[in-house]
Amino acid sequence: MRVVFRKLWKIEDLAMYNGTDADGSPILLGILGSVFDVTKGRSHYGPGGGYHHFAGRDASRAFVSGNFTGDGLTDSLHGLSSVEVKSVVDWRDFYNRSYM
Repeated sequence: MRVVFRKLWKIEDLAMYNGTDADGSPILLGILGSVFDVTKGRSHYGPGGGYHHFAGRDASRAFVSGNFTGDGLTDSLHGLSSVEVKSVVDWRDFYNRSYM
């Protein structure tokens, strides 16, 4: 897998790739502004999967906060400690290694 298109994604465009389409569209996940095709992990990122809350959005904060609802599913890192920000960077590095 790979970083999907080196382009700027609108929130509403990324949201269309959350794995709920019956047409088999790719499942995309954003972290720190990078977008990854995580379709090969459909059982995890698709509907009913344990990580479905990450699909179709950049929920960078949730990777370290553990808040997978509402305000926690955001790309904002405001208020996180440097250790927490480093952890989010480590998660992005994981996706670079695993989904490229």
